[in-house]
Amino acid sequence: MPVYEYTALDAKGRTTSGIIDAEGVQAARQKLRSADKYTVSIREAQEAQPKQSRKTFSFGARLARVKPSEVALITRQL
Repeated sequence: MPVYEYTALDAKGRTTSGIIDAEGVQAARQKLRSADKYTVSIREAQEAQPKQSRKTFSFGARLARVKPSEVALITRQL
């Protein structure tokens, strides 16, 4: 069943938006109308894509900042 994104007005005139499952655009409008929402815009939703992390952790980037003298000191203390 297709999924639709909508923007609608409620009985008090406030804008609401969301996602609704329906067989078609007309069925989606009918569902919104039965919920006392007046459709402003409606369109088929795109498939959700998994979010990718903006930052990736890399040990190499962290170790590159350690000075060779500090590495020598740490290894001597072990």
